[in-house]
Amino acid sequence: MAEQAGSRHRYTKRRGTADTESTESFTELVADAVDEEEARRARLANRFETLVAIVLALAAVATAWSAYQSTRWNGEMAEEYNEAGALRTESVRISNEGNERTSVAVTLTADWLTAELDGNRVVADALRARMPQDLDSAMDRWLGSWQPGQPVPPGGPFIEGDYTAPEVEQAAALEKQAEAMFAKGRNANQYSDNYVLTGVVFALSLFFAGVASRFGHPRNAVRMVYAAAVLLAFGVVLLLIQPMSVGI
Repeated sequence: MAEQAGSRHRYTKRRGTADTESTESFTELVADAVDEEEARRARLANRFETLVAIVLALAAVATAWSAYQSTRWNGEMAEEYNEAGALRTESVRISNEGNERTSVAVTLTADWLTAELDGNRVVADALRARMPQDLDSAMDRWLGSWQPGQPVPPGGPFIEGDYTAPEVEQAAALEKQAEAMFAKGRNANQYSDNYVLTGVVFALSLFFAGVASRFGHPRNAVRMVYAAAVLLAFGVVLLLIQPMSVGI
């Protein structure tokens, strides 16, 4: 009986020791698992913070660049509109000079025709001698082989002679330049508006990335960062397809 009691005591002691060791091993496994999970979450948190920082940095730089480009194109628009206005003003001034020259040419031609029809050779020759070179050339094209004393051909130097005051062509050329400059200004205005829109997209990306850390649930925070990244990518595409204006 004493031997059986001793054997039972030794068995109980070994079993208790084994149970204690098993419990300690389980505790160590749980602790290791917890440590590993915490380490994994720490790595995910670091990656998340790194991604947020990258998105915020890129969106901030892109927003500033969009604002700069919008300002540049707005300045070019104003400059081109001002130049178009100056060209139109010059065109009107030269056009008025051309109208005055045309009026003088009409008066000279009418007076010459009256003197010629009246047979007043002295006045007719004096008027012809005082005609500007361009009008005199148009008279030659109109009259052709006509000689004094013969019937004057029908028409006049303005249609048959293709007379046009040189200021008229200059005014038309200036007006064309003004229209082209105005079109460039209109395009610059559109580019400025496009960059404003691009800046709004980047600002939304900044907003989503900035509020991501406010969400307690990790999935919601990740969704916000993904949304910010998508907006950032979309803004970059808009940025790349726009023309750039770089200057100092």
